[in-house]
Amino acid sequence: MALETDEIQRFERTLFRKGVSLIVYTKYGLAIIFLLGVASNYATKSFIPNLIGSLVFLTNALVPGYLLKKEKEISKRMAASIIFIDLLIILCFFYLDIYNNYTKNDASNTLSSGIFYIIFIFIAIYSSFLFETKLVMAVGLISTLLYLGGIYLTHKLGAVFIPKPFPEMLRANHIIVTTEIQKIIFYFGVIFSLRFVVSLMREMQNDLKAKLKESFQKQNFIENKSTQLEKSANTLALSVEKLQSMSDELHNQSQNQAASVEEISASVEELSSSATSSANLVEDQVTRVKIVDQNFLSLQNLSESVKTKTTQIAKDVSHSADFSKKVKISSEELNGIYSELNQAFSKVEEINQMMSEIADQTNLLALNASIEAARAGEHGRGFAVVAQEVAKLAERSQSNAGTIAKIVKDAGLKINEGTRYSKEVKSQVENQNSELLRIETEILSLEGHVTEQEVLNQKLRNTFSELHVLSEQIGIIAQEQMSGSREINRAITVIDETTQKLADSVQLLYEEISEIHTQAKQLHHD
Repeated sequence: MALETDEIQRFERTLFRKGVSLIVYTKYGLAIIFLLGVASNYATKSFIPNLIGSLVFLTNALVPGYLLKKEKEISKRMAASIIFIDLLIILCFFYLDIYNNYTKNDASNTLSSGIFYIIFIFIAIYSSFLFETKLVMAVGLISTLLYLGGIYLTHKLGAVFIPKPFPEMLRANHIIVTTEIQKIIFYFGVIFSLRFVVSLMREMQNDLKAKLKESFQKQNFIENKSTQLEKSANTLALSVEKLQSMSDELHNQSQNQAASVEEISASVEELSSSATSSANLVEDQVTRVKIVDQNFLSLQNLSESVKTKTTQIAKDVSHSADFSKKVKISSEELNGIYSELNQAFSKVEEINQMMSEIADQTNLLALNASIEAARAGEHGRGFAVVAQEVAKLAERSQSNAGTIAKIVKDAGLKINEGTRYSKEVKSQVENQNSELLRIETEILSLEGHVTEQEVLNQKLRNTFSELHVLSEQIGIIAQEQMSGSREINRAITVIDETTQKLADSVQLLYEEISEIHTQAKQLHHD
């Protein structure tokens, strides 16, 4: 959980620092434009105040730029303060330029050039890079009030309001009411568009954080299930090793049983050929039958233990298969999350396109400002240079939008790569599930063989019980030794056939256990 929180916080910090970086680069461009404008008005009285204001504006950009370069923390409050300081600096520039044009009997030239109007738009645009709707609306409202204050100051300094730009009424120191209203309406349109974009970006950011958190949860779930599956594989391997050991012991006892049967057969032949030593042979036979009976009892216990272990292994394999299915379902859900992330980044590309269109509109406004500055003649020459630089800055903003698009594309590639890895995990889990099902089938078959072996063991024990009774009868009734020998021969034939079947079953059991052991090792290795 702590790792998920750290990753989400790192994502938020990266996005915030990227927005601050875009603000700093935009301010660098504006500062260069201001310095060029100040340099073109070197001989005017406002040169020194404008130079000081430009340097203060540049310093306000250098401070966060230095902090970014040194990888130091920048708070949201500090970033917002930088934007409001920019508004204060532009306010001083704006009102000072109105007063400077008033001394030239054309106070309305500042409004008609549109330079400060475009700068207010730029400040509103880069305030949206912090992804705070309240900040965008506050900057928009304050900028509007400052611009209205500039109109009021221009009117107080002698500018005359005219409703429409009639050619016969156009002269210096006129304020065209319809033009200014259109500017304010357009500015509000830009502000509300930015507010919508920021709200959408914030919503998408929250969605991305939620999807990222869910992705981490699914990844942890898969890792836990993989760990459980590995533990189950280890348990299966240990159980199969024990089962193989018991199978080896069972195989050895089967060999001993076959040897005992051969010895009994030899004893019966001696009993048939020599009636004199029949009593001794019968006694020896009874002893050996008891030993064989004990061996069969041990064999029966081993068979029951093998059956119990086989049942437990079947349960473990079934649980492992269930875990594998859950891992498969989680992999499919993870693929769905990556698909939703791809759709979210598509929306980011659409929003980035909207920002590029705003930069185009700003470039058009800069062109209009150049035309207005050309109309102003000698007085607007400096602002013509500023308008050209603003147009360049708008192109740079469009380039920054392209940079964002590239970042989004790279993130999309990473998500596609994650999707590919998730699909590989799903494929491996499916293969593992198939192996578990096959092992489960083999173990069920093995359990059936063990049951058959128990039946054969019971038959053998019953046969040896009959042999024991016959041996005692031979010891009591010597006259019936020949008939008893024939019964013993028949019993030994049955024992031989049963022993052969038992040996075959043990051999088959040994081979199947070896196969299961190999598969368990392979499963553990995978």
